Amino acid sequence: MSQTEGTIQFAYQLTHAEDVPMGVTQFANLAAWRSILFELQLLGQMATKYEGFAFGNISVRCQDAPGFIITASQTSGETQLHRNHLVHIKSCNLPRFWVDASGQEPPSSESLTHAMIYAADANIKCIFHAHNQVIWENRTQLNLPETAADVGYGSPQMAEAVRELMQSHPTRPLPFAPAGHEDGLFACGQTPHDSGGLLVNYLAQARSRANGLSAQSFGP
Repeated sequence: MSQTEGTIQFAYQLTHAEDVPMGVTQFANLAAWRSILFELQLLGQMATKYEGFAFGNISVRCQDAPGFIITASQTSGETQLHRNHLVHIKSCNLPRFWVDASGQEPPSSESLTHAMIYAADANIKCIFHAHNQVIWENRTQLNLPETAADVGYGSPQMAEAVRELMQSHPTRPLPFAPAGHEDGLFACGQTPHDSGGLLVNYLAQARSRANGLSAQSFGP
């Protein structure tokens, strides 16, 4: 990878807070899907990948507060999601590449990419950023929308590329692959089930192709 996984490339203000504005049901749904992604190694942490850094992050739009909730930086290696692993992104200044957050840990390095997606479509309420080599390497065959290979992850250029991609691909839920972010994938939907189901579906398609089988029976 051209950049170290998990490197925060934006300025941020972090106000200490013991909890985030998230209801019990919303947290339970997010935690359930986070466990599934962890078991499928769509997020996590491995000594043999990405220089040992944790990979992947997930977020949901706040229901009763401005902004969104995202997993904190370098917490994807934890077996279970706990509330102290979450950060409230209260506001973002995209031109200044600046984030105002509250929580116990620094926000995910992809916070501004999530912010750009939420800003581009008010109907998107859940975003999963996963990693999978088989899906990523088959992204063209799977007809996944993608950002350009010269656009680095977590950069101002990525945020702008995502905005343009969202405008040119109105179908929802929306998956896409950042071609310049090795193995990286995004799934954007209204619920964790939308976003998680999309990733699992594409994982099945990609594994089918890897096994030399036809993926025609799988829906997009």
